[in-house]
Amino acid sequence: MAKSKAQKQRAHALRNAKRDVTTSRANDIPFSTHVRKTKSKQEKLIKQVTKHKKRHLHDLGSQSGRDVFYCA
Repeated sequence: MAKSKAQKQRAHALRNAKRDVTTSRANDIPFSTHVRKTKSKQEKLIKQVTKHKKRHLHDLGSQSGRDVFYCA
């Protein structure tokens, strides 16, 4: 595999007697390194359904019995 730009820069710094940055790196990193993926369309729809479980906003007026009529 090809070297990344960061790997090339680290190797160049080592060759020119600069500091090795890999030694200052901690073993216990404070963030998660697992692979993240975007949600699929189906997962987004399921999230919306479970988020607003029994609250259908388009049916809210007719279910509550408080229909509002506007006269101009």
